[in-house]
Amino acid sequence: MGRRKKVKCCHRHPRSRACCLRHVLQRLIWLGMVAVVVVPTAYVFLSHQADVEASKSRISCLPATASESDCWAAGCLWYPIEGGAPSCYFPPLHSHGYLVQDQNVSSGIWTATLVLLNSSAQVVPDLKKKLLVQLTQHGDAYFRLKVTVPGEERYEPPVPLQLPASQPPLQQLYNVSFCDENDKLFALVVRRRDTGTAIFDSRVGGFTFASQFVQVATVLPSHDLYGLGEHSRVSFRHSFDQPTVYPLFASSHVPSPGATTNLYGFHPVYYVIEDDNHAHAVLWLSSNAMEVELIPSPGLALRSIGGVLDLYFMLGSSPSSVIQQYTQLVGLPAMPPYWALGFQLSRYGYYNTSDIQDVVARTRRCGIPQDVQYADIETMEGFKGFTLDTVQFGDLPQYVLQLREEGVKFVTILDPHIPVFEGPAYPVHERAMDQDVYIKWGPDADLPDGGDNFGLGDVMLLRVGVSCTLLPELGRTVNSTAVPDFLRSSTSAWWTNEISIFSNDSLSFDGLWIDMNEPEGLQTNYPDDPRNLQCYSNSWDDPPYPTLAGANRLSDRTLCMSAVQGQTGQYRHYDVHNLYGWAQARATAAALESLHGRRGIVISRSTFPSSGQWVGHWLGDNKSSWGHLIPSIIGMLEFNMFGVPYVGSDICGYFGDASEELCGRWMQLGAFYPFSRNHNRKTQARQDPGMWPSVAAAGRVALRQRYLLLPYLYTLHYRAAVLGEPVVRSLAFEFPGDHNARTVSTQFLWGPFLMICPALEEGVEEVRVYFPAGSRWYSIDDGVVWTNVARYRDVPAPLGGKVPVFVRGGAILPTQRPAANTVLSRKNPLGLIVAPSVAGMASGDFFWDDGEGLGEQGRTCINENNRLGEKRTGWVPCSLPPPSVLGYTVAGPAVTTSTGYRLPLFKQGLSVFGSSLVNVTFEVAQLDDHLLRVKLYDSTTTRFEVPLPLNYSTSSAAKSPLYEVQLASENVGDFFSFSVVRKKTKTVLFDTRLGGLVLEDQFLSITSLLPSKNVYGLGENTHASFRADMDGTLWGLFTRDQWPEVDMKVNLYGVHPYYQCIENDGNAHGVLLLNSNAMDYQFLDYPSLTYRTIGGVLDFYFMLGPEPETVTAQYTSLIGRPVMPPYWALGFQLSRYGYENVQHMRDAMNRTVSQGIPIDVQYADIDHMDKQKDFTIDAENFGDLPQYVSELHASGQRFIIILDPAINAELPAEKYPTHSRALEADVYVKWPADTNQSVVEQNNGGDSLIMLAYVWPENRTAFPNWHKQATHDWWAEEIRIFYKELPFDGLWIDMNEPAAFSTNLEKPWNWPEGADPWNLFCPDSKWDTPPYVTTAGNIGPSYKMSDKTLCLAAEEESYLHYDTHNLYGWAQASPTLSALRAVTGERGIVISRSTFVGSGHYAGHWLGDNQSIWPDLHRSIIGMLEFNLFGIPYIGADICGFSGNATEELCGRWMQLGAFYPFSRNHNGKGEVDQDPGVWENTVGVWSRSVLLERYRLLPYLYTLFYKAFSQGYSVVRSLASEFPMDRTCLGIDNQFLWGASFMISPVLEEGVTSRLVYFPLTAWYDYYTGRPVEWPGEMNTVDAPLSSIPLHVRGGAILPIQKPSSTTTQSVSNPMGLLVALDWNRTAEGELFWDDLIGATTISTNQYSLVSFQFYQSTLTMSVTRNNAEDLGSLHLRDIIVYGVEQQPSGISVSAASSYNTTMAYDHTNMKLTLSLDPTHSMNRNIKIIFTGMWLFQ
Repeated sequence: MGRRKKVKCCHRHPRSRACCLRHVLQRLIWLGMVAVVVVPTAYVFLSHQADVEASKSRISCLPATASESDCWAAGCLWYPIEGGAPSCYFPPLHSHGYLVQDQNVSSGIWTATLVLLNSSAQVVPDLKKKLLVQLTQHGDAYFRLKVTVPGEERYEPPVPLQLPASQPPLQQLYNVSFCDENDKLFALVVRRRDTGTAIFDSRVGGFTFASQFVQVATVLPSHDLYGLGEHSRVSFRHSFDQPTVYPLFASSHVPSPGATTNLYGFHPVYYVIEDDNHAHAVLWLSSNAMEVELIPSPGLALRSIGGVLDLYFMLGSSPSSVIQQYTQLVGLPAMPPYWALGFQLSRYGYYNTSDIQDVVARTRRCGIPQDVQYADIETMEGFKGFTLDTVQFGDLPQYVLQLREEGVKFVTILDPHIPVFEGPAYPVHERAMDQDVYIKWGPDADLPDGGDNFGLGDVMLLRVGVSCTLLPELGRTVNSTAVPDFLRSSTSAWWTNEISIFSNDSLSFDGLWIDMNEPEGLQTNYPDDPRNLQCYSNSWDDPPYPTLAGANRLSDRTLCMSAVQGQTGQYRHYDVHNLYGWAQARATAAALESLHGRRGIVISRSTFPSSGQWVGHWLGDNKSSWGHLIPSIIGMLEFNMFGVPYVGSDICGYFGDASEELCGRWMQLGAFYPFSRNHNRKTQARQDPGMWPSVAAAGRVALRQRYLLLPYLYTLHYRAAVLGEPVVRSLAFEFPGDHNARTVSTQFLWGPFLMICPALEEGVEEVRVYFPAGSRWYSIDDGVVWTNVARYRDVPAPLGGKVPVFVRGGAILPTQRPAANTVLSRKNPLGLIVAPSVAGMASGDFFWDDGEGLGEQGRTCINENNRLGEKRTGWVPCSLPPPSVLGYTVAGPAVTTSTGYRLPLFKQGLSVFGSSLVNVTFEVAQLDDHLLRVKLYDSTTTRFEVPLPLNYSTSSAAKSPLYEVQLASENVGDFFSFSVVRKKTKTVLFDTRLGGLVLEDQFLSITSLLPSKNVYGLGENTHASFRADMDGTLWGLFTRDQWPEVDMKVNLYGVHPYYQCIENDGNAHGVLLLNSNAMDYQFLDYPSLTYRTIGGVLDFYFMLGPEPETVTAQYTSLIGRPVMPPYWALGFQLSRYGYENVQHMRDAMNRTVSQGIPIDVQYADIDHMDKQKDFTIDAENFGDLPQYVSELHASGQRFIIILDPAINAELPAEKYPTHSRALEADVYVKWPADTNQSVVEQNNGGDSLIMLAYVWPENRTAFPNWHKQATHDWWAEEIRIFYKELPFDGLWIDMNEPAAFSTNLEKPWNWPEGADPWNLFCPDSKWDTPPYVTTAGNIGPSYKMSDKTLCLAAEEESYLHYDTHNLYGWAQASPTLSALRAVTGERGIVISRSTFVGSGHYAGHWLGDNQSIWPDLHRSIIGMLEFNLFGIPYIGADICGFSGNATEELCGRWMQLGAFYPFSRNHNGKGEVDQDPGVWENTVGVWSRSVLLERYRLLPYLYTLFYKAFSQGYSVVRSLASEFPMDRTCLGIDNQFLWGASFMISPVLEEGVTSRLVYFPLTAWYDYYTGRPVEWPGEMNTVDAPLSSIPLHVRGGAILPIQKPSSTTTQSVSNPMGLLVALDWNRTAEGELFWDDLIGATTISTNQYSLVSFQFYQSTLTMSVTRNNAEDLGSLHLRDIIVYGVEQQPSGISVSAASSYNTTMAYDHTNMKLTLSLDPTHSMNRNIKIIFTGMWLFQ
């Protein structure tokens, strides 16, 4: 027997092989000395190798502290060996375990009886002699194996599982055996049926079942083991490098990455991905303390110190399906409300409500979304649950209501510990005692306090963080809390009631955070403090097998294990300890739902299988260290496998002070936790993201990524709630076939499609990203495709940039524009991210509901199988036919030019009007990298082209163009179309493939698809919005004396065939069609744009930007930079048509000045003239006008007169020499020489060909031809002569469309009464009756193109008025400015009503004869924005309206708006009441003074903006869309506007309104008046706007030069200067000041000017003179410095400059505004540096 045993030992048990080898060796020694030499060497090597290999399967038999004698005494084996294997380990299966008897199989249920082997090791007392095994099949993929003790009632967890009904499988995935047929030794072997893989194999031995110890072990089919927790691990996949024991026991240990310490939750489930990519999971449903031992072989030993062996097997077979099976088994997770997916803020250690308010405000100011604010235990009175500290937090309930109104939810904390010695002052405990809810001492316990237990019966008391109570009769403090028993029904009822009372009477909340619910107890069993709970010695607190869960005793840090729980006290805490958090979660979720009737959230620290049905989880009290980032990812992945997908970690760490970089990176990572909350503890530095600029930036960017994707995340949570799918997934489980993915712990997925790859190490700027095999990946940021997969790639990951996030090919993800919280974001438009697979397929789901309802959940699907790339088909009704019917074909090869090529085209198909251009040239010229010219023109005949000088080189092509021109085909005979494409993004900017290309003599039409609907420009028209309406309206472009009727879609005074388009990715481009013929344009909803013009050529210029402002600069570079106005022209200006005399002028001026309203300019309209004749003065009423002008000049004010182009043509030379000199110079527009003589005679008597019309003068008038140099000379001379009589400072040229009254009607509307009717009639002709009459000719009154103007057949030297009509105002502007500068010797200003492309180079513009109605306020903003795009930034509207009588309120609001027109002039019409602001002395006058003083304060900034417009081409007034093209909300805003990039004006445009909504793009903004930071950047904010004020705001990052205002600019320029510093989120700002002599025409061209730059960085303000004309700057002195956004009053200031200064400082804490004054003032021609100390809460 002994001999046989040894053989069997060799065969069966690796440890015994050494014994066998020794026996063999002894036999060999007897054979001879040679063997003695050789064999021992081989034996040592083989023995060592065998022992090491065999040791990898050892199972620990006793704790590591056991001695050899203890080991042998227990019947275990002892053999120390290197490598970490246990020295004391279990004997083999034949020596330790059970024999199988009485197997039975019946209807899906297998049973067997097990009998203990007598040789089994006595590792613990009371090994069970007989066991019952029952295997129950639950369908194809589930089965349950349960081992119990017959006749013995043992504890089983009262946790219901959602098992399928017991039934035999139809397609069974597994085979199971209990023993070997030969030896009948019990060994559970589970094999996958289709592969034969053994997924569970207990033949490794170690199976033990005792009263307080149950163990089973298995060999694993692969090393890819996941799950089992809760621990803080550094690798998602378990490591088998050495044997490792993980305790499972709910405890309040602090997570330590890489340690095996048991943490808060208890999840005895593991997952294995098999080598062939199948997967399975095994759950042991036990709630007793457990251990998990990893065996390097690989294998696994599971041991519990109580209950039964209850294993649930889930066979998958895919990794993703096995997670679903587990989640469906334990219970589908709760569906969080939508708001719970937003960012959340918390801290243990808020001082008071104001502290919370400050944190929320700081977060909002930084543009960081926030949905939830938390309160920790400091808000309680003495840390007592269900109380409120009314001293520090008495106003918290009201603030919670305010938060809720603002869309922010509130969550409060509840610990389970209830103070018991507070008496009637704390009725919570009284009611708890009445309802018998507490956990109690067992009946066998010796109660504390000599058995009296402090008068609390058998309630077990526990010490926690609440204040302990002094009991005078005992003379000491005692344990002061009891713990509710949530396994009692009375406790749930009591808990629900307390939650309801607290919410209704003290503090309302939207969610609950249940903490300390392991349950935690401080220093239980510590003997040195009588306050500590002491657990008496017993088998529950000191079990025979001491797991690693307890540092000393199992009850350390918690309740005594001997405590009793349950409805009848049927449970020992020993058994149900790990259920505490689970039971509390169930009761809390039910209470919250009952309270609100809607979904809330419950966050629990302690969890158990199925906790996810009610709660989410955070990963506990982590530390602010880099080592905790990866474990947070692993924890998140594990809890998604545990069925708790709503999980996250304390962002930036709970313990310790996070560094700035660490917190920034953690904010990026945490933005992708399902439960995204920043939380830390008191005594640690604050770490809410607004504390550091870089962290705020990282959080803002990352959280906006999150909020963009919330519809997708919400859909994932829905799928988790109804299907059990994980929300966050590992690469291992999503790509099991990619074995490299199984080890990735630093990346994770949202659902199957979105991969997040955060930076997790200090000091890195890129991350190593593993791209799993089998998919293509798209960068979510820029759409870049990553196809080189199954490898690591380096990806940029800047701290201030976006988190690397990638979309898997084949996905459609629903998105929504982010906002400050989900209440706001859910109102925003939805979007889709479509990422096609290689096959061009993509699909996705979208779930949507009210966001918090409990009812039936609806579901919407998005393109489940949507194939991309399908073309649009079909014709638009009543549309031009396709190119095959109407268009052009390629007629020959392209011919290369110095800048591009020419391509011949040939007419194809139909004609529209029968005069087609048959041979056409398509020419492409790459003029610069950003500038492209595309031209279509007649190949055989020269046609009219606009005589506008443009600025570009024709000698060389672009070097690196941003564009490319693509042709549909270059093959001769193929249909022609072209497109312009942005190279970098492949965005098609202009695409003519729709067809409709028509080139005829008097009809040219072209249609293009557009890349977006964000199109601006094309005018001048009465647009109802700045962004074009794609509604099919046919707009005319034809200069016309047409007042802007709000409801009439008409053409007005100017023509600008130019638009700017902001593409969907935020890039921008501009397109100019350089054509001056009458034109129509039409937008359709495709979107598309059609041009129709009646002459010339199609000459397009494309400006590629890519920023909107860059496009404007490129456009003005092409057409001519805007004119630089003199400084005085930026002052307020007063005018009216209808001054009766000079005294009337004086009265208006005096009213203005007497009320302290700044004013710089007085105007004279045509009523100052003698019978409305240019260059004359009405001697009777305005004879003293020259004297008045001298008075104005003496007061530092300026004077501007009006000039119309129409010249009285019926007075002799002595009465009107101007006309006489015009005749001599031959300057007038004429009839064509071949005009019928009767027409000429009817028009002018037949004595000349001069074309006459009627306007304002009493006689017929002639019109100068501005295309002749002789006309320029004559005009300059007339101006020179008149200037001597009336020394004006600027010229206002009006009626220059040109306007002629009532052309083609019987007589003009103002024809002298009694006189014979006469008028200009235009006979039918090719020019006046073209085949296509544009919209302009369909307005009336005669429905001809010549209505209200000259005949289009008129000749202007070498041109026809038909071609140059729209150029009339443009042609007049240049000679007018030249003449003005010649006579004044100054810069001067010209204001023109009619404008064309390039007019801004010479003149400003006003928006014409508007009306005194509210809608015209809004229209004036649209016009102002458009003309800044057109290159005419000196723009404004008639303040208070031209026609009609303005009401007091209307005029007041218009004065406020008009104070921020670049051209700010109050003007109205004849016959209307006076409306200068002084008319309303106590209202409009006061309001006007206030707002104009602010304008004058800001004039140095405005003047600098005009310098940038003049020198660099940027706009002065710009839309929010232009400055924030990526913000889609901005794209449609036209009731707000900006001065430059940094000063926002938000006027009130409606009657009776005293507040308005203002949108603040996502950056720092400050109230201009108070400096208070805007609390909700990125959102609409309601802003107060009393009648006396206009909302003004300054953008963070700007330094605005300002100056103390005065009544005129002449005076104000001598006042002290100041700086308004508005800090951005990075604590930086910059600005610039341009200064010169303020009036010189050549100061810039001759470099006689100065530039000063300003910079603020962190705490230092620097002023640097970069160009110094000391003569200019020497007059400027800096005195006042105002800094917005300062967190606290500086502790010190130092000034570094050539002089010394006294500084006076004032700090406004409420508004975060710092004011500093220098004494003496600092000359601005010298540099200065000012350093502030201690101005930041966190430096």
